[in-house]
Amino acid sequence: MIKIHRINYDRCPLCNSNDLAAEIKANCSKHPLYSPSLSEIITWLRCKHCNHSFTDGYFDAAGFEELAKKSQGNQVFSLQQAEQWRLISGRIVTNVSNLRNSYSGRWLDIGFGNGALLLTAQEFGYKVTGIDLRYSSIEALKPYIEDIRCQDYLDVDEYEQYDVISMADVLEHVPFPKIFLDHSNKLLRPSGLIFISLPNMSSPIWEVLNKNNANPYWGEIEHFHNFSRERLVSLLRDYDFEYCHYGISERYRACMEVIARKVINK
Repeated sequence: MIKIHRINYDRCPLCNSNDLAAEIKANCSKHPLYSPSLSEIITWLRCKHCNHSFTDGYFDAAGFEELAKKSQGNQVFSLQQAEQWRLISGRIVTNVSNLRNSYSGRWLDIGFGNGALLLTAQEFGYKVTGIDLRYSSIEALKPYIEDIRCQDYLDVDEYEQYDVISMADVLEHVPFPKIFLDHSNKLLRPSGLIFISLPNMSSPIWEVLNKNNANPYWGEIEHFHNFSRERLVSLLRDYDFEYCHYGISERYRACMEVIARKVINK
């Protein structure tokens, strides 16, 4: 069997520093998406300059294709998932809409997974667009969402056409998050909002999980980054987003929700 190897980072993917330190090694062979063609060991690094935590490398197209052969249960649309996640999604849409003072407009959801956030935003009155790279997710949502696409996010070219962009547990999966944030700024209308949820490594519960050898994220085969709230907010500012909301995510353990507004350049 041909092993799929990661492409090594030669420097921090956020600040470009090459002053890096080894952080931890974890075994991912028990992960639901693991394949014997992938390495069992994930090596995490820490940037000494900006304190960002990231894996020593990321997958190429073959690696992503291998991961996409399977889906975790919470990434697949079903009636049970739609109902189970509706209340959580409703709270997210409410928080975003209250910051906008509006419950309408165009909402773009990246990596929509089980589709609950898309369906709920549509229920509230938004015109929704969903993007995902898993064909099974596209086919499952087609009967319910008019604008559903199997498309690379960076190929979306509807500049300044969206009022809200959501990345629910997406940014930690992206080899180079800066590119996604820069592109998001271009797609959002002036004062548009970006919603991001992902694990928060600066939360107290993260440390509790670490001390009890129960932190699931070190062995998370789909993740390339562990963000702290502070590092995420700093990165958002670098790409002209004003941090305006923090919340505790109900989606996964030790996760945060951050909402930021596109700054209007004067």
